[in-house]
Amino acid sequence: LALVNVEGHLHPSDPKMARRLVEALEEKLVESQSKRRKVLGDSKSRIIEEAFEQLQKNFLEGAPDSDAIAKWMHAMERMTLPCGFYAQAKAIAIEGEEEPDRLWREFVVLGRSHGPSGRALKLLYVHGEKNRAALATSKKVYEGLLQDGEVDMSIVEIPTSGHFPFFDNPSEFWTVIDRWLREVIPSLSRL
Repeated sequence: LALVNVEGHLHPSDPKMARRLVEALEEKLVESQSKRRKVLGDSKSRIIEEAFEQLQKNFLEGAPDSDAIAKWMHAMERMTLPCGFYAQAKAIAIEGEEEPDRLWREFVVLGRSHGPSGRALKLLYVHGEKNRAALATSKKVYEGLLQDGEVDMSIVEIPTSGHFPFFDNPSEFWTVIDRWLREVIPSLSRL
């Protein structure tokens, strides 16, 4: 059994973007409610849609040469509802405030627990080279566990990539995933 975490928001220092997104959206909601929008009858969902559209525009303008950001925005347009995106970002931000290390602890427990199969999960933590500094806290904690031998986890940095290594450097990303899965699940090596 194996589990891959790609740039996941597991450690309390990681969900910074979610917090910023929620703060920006909530500011927009307060601003909109205090203006004449009340008179015009704009709903909260419409305000969230406008903020979501602005967020996408800001991401694209902030990284005009990033193929990864462009792909993410395209995927968001096709598969993400603005209210759902906001709810998820808010959940990540709240989780980080109320119980900051719960997700991280649960991820690590998966590498220790012995479920019905009697085996712990093998874990892979993948991050982009450009996010090395942002993920330093999580990576340090994970590396400490590896040194103690408490968890069966591999940590892999994908070169020339940021938060979306599967977009930034797909060839290297999928090579790493394939190689790791074949190591931890021997039956895959026969395919």
